[in-house]
Amino acid sequence: MTIAPLDGILHAPLLYISLQRILGSDRIRRICLDRLVKLREGERVLDIGCGPGHPPVDYVGFDTEPRYIAYAKKHYSDRGRFFCERLGRAHVTKFQPFDAIMLFGILHHVDNAEADDLLGLLAQCLAPGGRVVTIDPCFVAGQASATRLIARWDRGRFVRTESGYRDLVAKYFNKLETSLITGRMPSIELDHASRYPRGAQPRCRDQ
Repeated sequence: MTIAPLDGILHAPLLYISLQRILGSDRIRRICLDRLVKLREGERVLDIGCGPGHPPVDYVGFDTEPRYIAYAKKHYSDRGRFFCERLGRAHVTKFQPFDAIMLFGILHHVDNAEADDLLGLLAQCLAPGGRVVTIDPCFVAGQASATRLIARWDRGRFVRTESGYRDLVAKYFNKLETSLITGRMPSIELDHASRYPRGAQPRCRDQ
């Protein structure tokens, strides 16, 4: 979760990391890693929007901010591979299937059409029994005015309701689990854990 007036300075990795800690976003990330992703030794992880990098295991991270990727390569090149580009169809056959795919703060930055394209690709990249975990700001009925305002201030222009996120994800995955987490600041984040792609066999492989 970030606030739009700060957008100009958030391209600097250290400032971005500091703000994430102040707002409690790093805490939410840890909660999701522990409760939902549940990474095990030897598992393969794909992180979309990886930011400055958080490689826990066999890790592949994508982000479109060059300074984030440069930071990640400098500090974590021994633990992961990082790409400054969008995940596209060409990548579907480039990597072996992933046990866990993470999208932390991504879906609220893209419209429904872009989300459909991305989730469709990820369904093809998931290993049998794997899981996709997303975290995004969420509008909830009856939430406090300050909470709703912070969600509206987010850099992402497509903050949705819980049902809005669920409808997107349900097109591509058969099993969904959702939970709401309250951050250090008055914010509400929606977590999705998804499994079992609908009608798509994994087609990723390392070249």
